[in-house]
Amino acid sequence: MQVAYSGENVKNHGVIGDGITDDTNAIQYVLDNYNDVYFPNGVYLVKKLYYNSFQIMTGQSRGGVVIKLIGPVVSEHQQVLTPKNWKTTLTEDVTIQTLTINGNRDGIDWSGISGDGAAHGISIWGVQNTTIQNVTIQNCWTDGIYVHATHSSAGNQYNAEDIIIDNVLVENCGRQGISVISGERGEISNCTIRDINRTSPKAAIDLEPNPGQLHPLKTWSISYVEVLRCNSVLLVSDVGLGNMSGIVAKEVRGRELNGIGFSASYNAKVELDGVRIYGGAGIGAYITQNAEVDVTGVLVLSDVPAGIKVDSTAVLAANYPNSYVYVQYINGGASLNFRDYAVVNIDHMRLLGLDTTSTPVCSVTSPNVTLNHMLVYGPAIPTYLFDLVQNVYCSNSTLYTTVLGIKKPWNPGNVIGSGNSW
Repeated sequence: MQVAYSGENVKNHGVIGDGITDDTNAIQYVLDNYNDVYFPNGVYLVKKLYYNSFQIMTGQSRGGVVIKLIGPVVSEHQQVLTPKNWKTTLTEDVTIQTLTINGNRDGIDWSGISGDGAAHGISIWGVQNTTIQNVTIQNCWTDGIYVHATHSSAGNQYNAEDIIIDNVLVENCGRQGISVISGERGEISNCTIRDINRTSPKAAIDLEPNPGQLHPLKTWSISYVEVLRCNSVLLVSDVGLGNMSGIVAKEVRGRELNGIGFSASYNAKVELDGVRIYGGAGIGAYITQNAEVDVTGVLVLSDVPAGIKVDSTAVLAANYPNSYVYVQYINGGASLNFRDYAVVNIDHMRLLGLDTTSTPVCSVTSPNVTLNHMLVYGPAIPTYLFDLVQNVYCSNSTLYTTVLGIKKPWNPGNVIGSGNSW
């Protein structure tokens, strides 16, 4: 898509954009002197750029405008785009659109960076009213997008607020696709995140307040996001202990994952409405350390080594009129694993395609488990359905296998309840 735009053309101020010339100083001059800035197609090499309040950065076309980081690395905060006064001053009303950010992770010597570094594509430190739209962010050493309050240990921090991340592709970044440490009222929509692959956690989206931070992470909507070849689709962890609320994930899909598909921990509270995991190397969903997860739509976990694990005193509730949980084609582990004093209440469950004769389908040691309207089906007959220490309440459920195309009953083991067909 090509954009006809009336902003100040950077090439009117000595910017070259030939993929050879260092354009850092020339572009910074334009950003500091004009609010509305236009980039014609070209490859712009920069060491780091600072954007200001009321800044609009627009490219002629998404694939034709590439802002590419070059070395040498002079700071752990070697970000491509970051607010000019990112430590102490509020930045407002920023739009970045229709261009590509290239962090050049394979073309720069990062050996001087300790730990994960902070070499992000776009950093949003204490920015209020931000829109990132129709943008590709690729090859960043750390994260594609990083959201945090202003970077100050003093009490004059400003939180990031009102952030829109829409129609963004993040690919081949090192640590996360999008990290949110603090921020209020954010939307991540219509995005694709793939190949996050250098250092853990390697998640597509990580929502994780730092311990003791001053500002909250709350009211974030994640919708219509596709994830491919990351460790996880979504990690939500309130290690800030009380600084997180209002997290909703709707129509989020992950494929070919290398770790836990979805995880909630440390008192995090999350609503899932249409989250689907197809293929992975870890547990489909892990809920732990007092987290609370409400499934208000569909949750699908398919082709993973184990289905759902809930432990400690975490809570999983899927008892709304449109709540359905599908756990299918599990490769060797338990489809359901409810431990310790976890509280689980699932009203419509489908355990499908089960093919095991030794592993229990459901391993339960928590006394607080209720499973209603279950349909359990598989081509093989396991030794037992439930590996129980505590009673499970199960009602109005059907359990069967097929042998030579004929339905045969399955013995569920020690389950209490009524209206069951097995």
